[in-house]
Amino acid sequence: VKFLSAPSTSVESERLFSTASNIVDEKRNRLTAERADMLIFLRKNLSLFK
Repeated sequence: VKFLSAPSTSVESERLFSTASNIVDEKRNRLTAERADMLIFLRKNLSLFK
């Protein structure tokens, strides 16, 4: 039986929000949500592409 549960810490979600705030800032406020999602995904998974 599988259970859905919250992670025991919020470290990973904090890292994700930190990455997002580095990508979506005052200079890039015209990014669409879709483009911002793609950039965040690529930044978080860049090591897999190398």
